[in-house]
Amino acid sequence: MRTKRLVFFIRFLFPAIIARMLLTPTLLAQTFSERPLKFEHLTVAHGLSQSSVHCMLQDRRGFMWFGTGDGLNRFDGYNFVAYKNEAADSTSISSDWILSIYEDRAGTLWVGTFSGGLNRFDPATEQFTRFVHDPGNPHSLSENKVNTIHEDHTGALWIGTEHGLNQFDHVTNTFTRFLPDPQTPHSLGHPTVCALYEDRSRTIWIGTEGGGLHRLDPATKQFTRFVHDPNDAHSLSDNIVRAIYEDRAGRLWIGTGRGGLNQFDRSTQKFTRYAFDPNPDLSSFFQGQSGYELSHPEVRSICEDRFGTFWLGTLGGGLNRFDPATGRFTYYVENPNPASRTEGSAKQSLSNNRVFSVRSDRAGALWIGTDNGLNKLDPGRAPFTALVNELENSQNSSHNIIWAICKDRRGALWIGTENGFFRRTRDERGQEQAVYFSNFSKKHYENKVNVIYEDRRGMLWVGTDYVLKQFDPDELIRTSNGRFGVIRWEDDPQNPSVLSRMQIFSICEDSTGANTLWVGTSGGLVRLRRNDDGQYHRTAYKQDPNDPNGLGSNNLRPLFVDHSGVLWVGTWHDGLQQFDAASGRFKRFAHDQKNPHSLINNVIRSLHEDRAGRLWIGTDGGLDSFDRHTEQFQHYTEKDGLPNSAIWGILEDDHGRLWLSTNNGIACFTSTASAFKNYTVEDGLSHQEFNRGAWFKSRDGEMFFGGMNGVTAFHPDSIKDNPFIPPVVITAFKRYNTDDAEGVAIVEKGIFARREINLSYKDNIISFEFAALNFRNPEKNQYAYKLEGYREQWIQLGTNREATFTNLDPGGYVLHVKGSNNDGVWNEAGTSLKIIVTPPWWKTLWFRILSVVTLIGLVLSAHRLRIADIKARNKALEKEIIKRQQAEEALRQAFMEISQLKEQLQAENIYLQQEIKLEHNYDEIIGESEALKYVLHKVEQVASGDTTVLLLGETGVGKELFARAIHHLSPYRERPLVKLNCAALPSHLIESELFGHEKGAFTGAVEKQLGRFELADGTTIFLDEIGELPLELQPKLLRVLQDGEFERLGNPKTLKVKTRVIAATNRDLDEEIRQGRFRKDLFYRLSVYPITVPALRKRQQDIPLLVGAFVQRFSKKLGKSIDAIPQKTMQALQQYAWPGNVRELQNVIERAVVTTVDNTLRIELPALSNATATGAKTLEDIEREHILKTLEATQWKIEGAEGAAARLGLNPSTLRSRMNKLGIRRV
Repeated sequence: MRTKRLVFFIRFLFPAIIARMLLTPTLLAQTFSERPLKFEHLTVAHGLSQSSVHCMLQDRRGFMWFGTGDGLNRFDGYNFVAYKNEAADSTSISSDWILSIYEDRAGTLWVGTFSGGLNRFDPATEQFTRFVHDPGNPHSLSENKVNTIHEDHTGALWIGTEHGLNQFDHVTNTFTRFLPDPQTPHSLGHPTVCALYEDRSRTIWIGTEGGGLHRLDPATKQFTRFVHDPNDAHSLSDNIVRAIYEDRAGRLWIGTGRGGLNQFDRSTQKFTRYAFDPNPDLSSFFQGQSGYELSHPEVRSICEDRFGTFWLGTLGGGLNRFDPATGRFTYYVENPNPASRTEGSAKQSLSNNRVFSVRSDRAGALWIGTDNGLNKLDPGRAPFTALVNELENSQNSSHNIIWAICKDRRGALWIGTENGFFRRTRDERGQEQAVYFSNFSKKHYENKVNVIYEDRRGMLWVGTDYVLKQFDPDELIRTSNGRFGVIRWEDDPQNPSVLSRMQIFSICEDSTGANTLWVGTSGGLVRLRRNDDGQYHRTAYKQDPNDPNGLGSNNLRPLFVDHSGVLWVGTWHDGLQQFDAASGRFKRFAHDQKNPHSLINNVIRSLHEDRAGRLWIGTDGGLDSFDRHTEQFQHYTEKDGLPNSAIWGILEDDHGRLWLSTNNGIACFTSTASAFKNYTVEDGLSHQEFNRGAWFKSRDGEMFFGGMNGVTAFHPDSIKDNPFIPPVVITAFKRYNTDDAEGVAIVEKGIFARREINLSYKDNIISFEFAALNFRNPEKNQYAYKLEGYREQWIQLGTNREATFTNLDPGGYVLHVKGSNNDGVWNEAGTSLKIIVTPPWWKTLWFRILSVVTLIGLVLSAHRLRIADIKARNKALEKEIIKRQQAEEALRQAFMEISQLKEQLQAENIYLQQEIKLEHNYDEIIGESEALKYVLHKVEQVASGDTTVLLLGETGVGKELFARAIHHLSPYRERPLVKLNCAALPSHLIESELFGHEKGAFTGAVEKQLGRFELADGTTIFLDEIGELPLELQPKLLRVLQDGEFERLGNPKTLKVKTRVIAATNRDLDEEIRQGRFRKDLFYRLSVYPITVPALRKRQQDIPLLVGAFVQRFSKKLGKSIDAIPQKTMQALQQYAWPGNVRELQNVIERAVVTTVDNTLRIELPALSNATATGAKTLEDIEREHILKTLEATQWKIEGAEGAAARLGLNPSTLRSRMNKLGIRRV
């Protein structure tokens, strides 16, 4: 019976099989104590002006400066700017061969040359000032070859030349020379000065070409010499001193020309020498080798980096890393194999063994100047290690095309290539060994290794094109041939279910144990189940187009068994499939253009399940995460930050970050932030195109990704972000001027040192370049700018570092630029540059002033012509005027006579009017008594000013009339008199009436009201019955009188008025003050000018005039004609005491007119007669009796038309006040 089964061969390799298998091992060895360092090379191909770099410096701005054999170079991380000697330009550098560079404390750059003396660099103009040797000037530089420059703590500049030491005076620009003197033991011991250094004790040390080490006493300017003594092992090892350095611990180190490295103990004055190989064979050295001997006797440079590591540059022995604690040196030299310098790790070795200078920059990178360009060693650079198969004399690039990686439990790294595989290990001595296996078969296509897998038993499986091999790795290495179990797929035309001619792409074990293996091939899915006899039973799954639950494609790539035991199958063009082993059914997931949550692409390259249980799928269109509950996919593409959409491999580190290999480098993905950080060759990758299946994470967390040029290995924890905040500088500026017909850019020098530039309006295009001086992968530095005065928003440029502006309007601007380092750490302060664009001449201020002056001149000229014309007309008129003047003179004389007569008549008229006013009426004041005239005279005296007046007198005497008279005669007559009776309002309303109130100031204040004082601003206010003012309001009135200030109720704002105050009272204010009812200070303020109005009984001769006036007024009012007053009646009126004064007389006359029925006035004489019979009584007695009779007649009714107050002609409040004063009470 014919059955198709799996044929499994397990054999020992014997010669016949060797002939068929042709197993060929090749051994590679490299000993190292750590991963090899990577040196970045910068040569003339990158813009360096010449390959021999003799000296270097980082200035305070952050630029790197390099002195070469052909010019001075300034480097910003992108470009080199070279300064060279130009014969026709005296401001260029004096010589192209640069030996030394130094920046003093003022920021000035000093450059020493081989034959052109000393140069001082002006960064603003990028010009040099030369200081050279003058044989006729003893204060010039002693020699033109300047080897070294140093500034001491006092600011003095020291220059070491080929012939003597020089001290430079900055004020006089002169030099003081120090030369050897055989007669003076404390002089310089040798003319050639190679090194200068000032230690922390402010001692200056000088290294010479053959005179050893010197110590200079700054005070005495004497030298102490330390020289080599062949008989003293603790003396200086050699008299040629090339380098001097004091480390952080205070130890002084001396590098010599032929005696290696020395350490000088300043307390014992003894030197400790370090051994060296006088004739080193560098061809036997390799990268990272270490020993207890210096690699070369000539030490040119000593550097201690920011991490405290010592680096020694030797002239022929490469770079040495020195550990003072152990005395051990680690060597870094040029790769001795010239043929391989452009391949693999050889590209990252030191470029040349002649090291002239070593310096550490502020970010911690080490710069090495050699005889073959610059080398940069960045300890903070991402530690990606390139594992490249460097077979000697091998030109077959297929050895480095990697398709499979596996690190077994023994620590051996297995790497599958285009043509076989190799095993890399380290022995106990740190020596790396690599064994290479090729030629599995005579058929070349069976040698391509697509997958290497270690099962739970420790056996390795190797899948190639069409062959699956199994072997024991220990036996394979131990016997140098090993034993292979080979599984071949046999063709069986009679049974199509048997797979044949299949490429093996993926292998994984089932979760049930080590006996089940899943194999993904180009012809379907295979399950291998191991039987008890060691043989494997095969089950094949092939695509059936008619079975929707079957395998969807035979062309499979990655396989993955998740934590729940589910097998996931990735296909080449048909999406993702989920396999249920129990039912044997497949569930398909494919891209659907109509469903945004479907698989992003049907080409599946990699599968991974993270620690949270999420499934990640690497496709040809990006990265997908799969939600098993919703069966939806979330996509991540280049738009989200991926460097490339083809995801070859997915690994997860111990922090949950995913590391992805792509066709454009490696990406680190933080799923919690959905953020990608990408790494390329600029970050240290040896290449950035990776392959399918070539990705592996070891047990210690180290990751391996294979691609088209070897394997990249790294540990994620060792990759740190760059914390350095880079200085930002403007490195270049060019402008295009409309006057230039050729359109050639005008390049401005010194822009990096300037804070302001002035441009013309014709500079219609201006362009700036800038740089963040971060030298670690500067291609990833990012930039942003804003032009203040033009646009206030920041413009993000990404990695672009140029900004161009066109047709800026005249005015002032400020360009702000900020930048970041390669890891996105920003210098937010950045840099700024003020830009002034001057306007055209017709828009300048001086032109506008000139235009105004010209216009004024034209106006003045026109004015002068006008004046001249007017003068001519005036002359013509003058004659006419003279004639008229003569005619008018006669009229003027007559007019003067008439004017004199008119003035005389006016004066007489005024006098007569005053007499009439005083004698007769004075407005409403009637009388001609002397007492009245006296009062009116006082009124006239005080009226013209603004003096406060106090009117005193009994009730009814007419005090208000006198107040009106004062007002009408005052300067305020044009405005009305403002009045307030202080007794007519309740005490709680008087304040509001006087000073006003705001809306809501008190209950009932429904609107804003102005007070009487506000109304009286600029006029006169009359305060009647001032004696009735409540005591609590008197201070406020006093303040108005004193300062003119008050506040409206409900408003804290102080108001100020100018008001004349006239007050009146019938009270005795002196008695009120004694009783405490009136403030004395207010009285004094009111009584500045008191006027007492006489009572009517004191001016009896005025009674007839008053009676006549009242009779006439009331007769007219009532329509009567009374023209006779009996003499007896008039006498009775004159004899009456009139306690109510004029007001009482007025009321009596009004009643009489009312009761008179004919033309003769009738008055009830008995009442008046009775009043006159009491002549012996006092005035108060008469007043009391009269008020009592009136009260009794009205039945003690005070108010109202029939009340006592109305009959007496008094206000009710005044009557009550008189009753209180006279003691009148109803019994």
